[in-house]
Amino acid sequence: MSRRGICRRISRTIESPPTPESKTPTGRWSDMWCATPGAVREWSAMVMKRGRAEQRREPTDSLMRRHLGKLPVYSPGNAPMSLLMKILMSPSGLAFDRALVRWSGESLLNRVFARQAGFAPQPALLLETRGRRSGTPRQAVLPWFRIDGKLMVVGSKGGMPTDPAWVSNLRARPDVSVYIARKRHAARARIATGEERAALWTALTARVPTYAHYQSLTTREIPVVILEIA
Repeated sequence: MSRRGICRRISRTIESPPTPESKTPTGRWSDMWCATPGAVREWSAMVMKRGRAEQRREPTDSLMRRHLGKLPVYSPGNAPMSLLMKILMSPSGLAFDRALVRWSGESLLNRVFARQAGFAPQPALLLETRGRRSGTPRQAVLPWFRIDGKLMVVGSKGGMPTDPAWVSNLRARPDVSVYIARKRHAARARIATGEERAALWTALTARVPTYAHYQSLTTREIPVVILEIA
């Protein structure tokens, strides 16, 4: 490869020239690379290493951007999401919280979110549904409420345009399993409608105003799911 070819390739690869604080000689970008062919190998290796590192980080970063950057979170004074909350929303954090609810009956994520949003922490359950297409077991940690003697969970998804996956799963397969206080129960899920939903929703939003905020962010009706323990 000619020196000119190397200069053209490197000038397209590198996103920005070296900073003034670096030890790389100063000068025009293309002239510098042509004048120092040994630096081409060094900087090419650095770029490739940085690219591989970014590829390894990308799945977690993408998930956190999806859940944290776009997810509307209600909190007093619009306080920024805490670092602990961000860690708990990562794939590893979510897996840890599922295991915590399964074996201890408590959700750290639920408590941290409630404290940040400014309401009393609600008890948490581990809901296990079956994928509507695959049939594979899927688990989700959710705060649960007992209103008018009915055990219920809410498919808010932070006010996003679509229902959470677990709601779609139980629409197709209403027979589910729930873990409450470390005990497993078979249950049948149904989505409240009409006057029943209206009454439950009024009581729910009086207890946790966050859900009213979420409803204001979306045109879909946030599902209120009643779990009937067998």
